[in-house]
Amino acid sequence: EEGKLIAVSASGEDRQIGSRISVEATLGLEPSDDGGTVIDVSGTYEVAGRVATLGAGTINRKATKIIDQFFAAAGAALGGR
Repeated sequence: EEGKLIAVSASGEDRQIGSRISVEATLGLEPSDDGGTVIDVSGTYEVAGRVATLGAGTINRKATKIIDQFFAAAGAALGGR
């Protein structure tokens, strides 16, 4: 249905390397002109601990890669284009 939102909160910890991550995201769902669904994603994440010392550029590149992989897999599983 048009105008639906999905809110996601997640967190995790890797005790071996002493790092934590938390994520807050909103996925807005809208119908597309071709009968599919457009997903608009927005949110924030926070990285703390040793992983945070890698710097924002490295963390942002890795986060983008993970998000792209997630949506590619979700699209394939759901029959997306």
